Amino acid sequence: MNNGKVFDVCIPRKYRDASNNERTHFWQVGTGFGFENQTANGVSRGVSLKLYSKMLVTDQYVLFEREQEESSSNPPPPDDGVPF
Repeated sequence: MNNGKVFDVCIPRKYRDASNNERTHFWQVGTGFGFENQTANGVSRGVSLKLYSKMLVTDQYVLFEREQEESSSNPPPPDDGVPF
């Protein structure tokens, strides 16, 4: 069961700006969908990730919850089975 939360899955990349300050750019590499499952012990919650590439190997992913637009009632598109 989808709980309506959608996340941007990102990889942080550090860099130095023109003033030599260390900054972080978050490169979006996928989407996460919150879900809830009813179990014998109550409700289990989690996030299902869909990465754009199967070649993404890294030691850190960051999830940013997307802001839900009040006027939008469009659910995420269905999975068409085509890998990204």
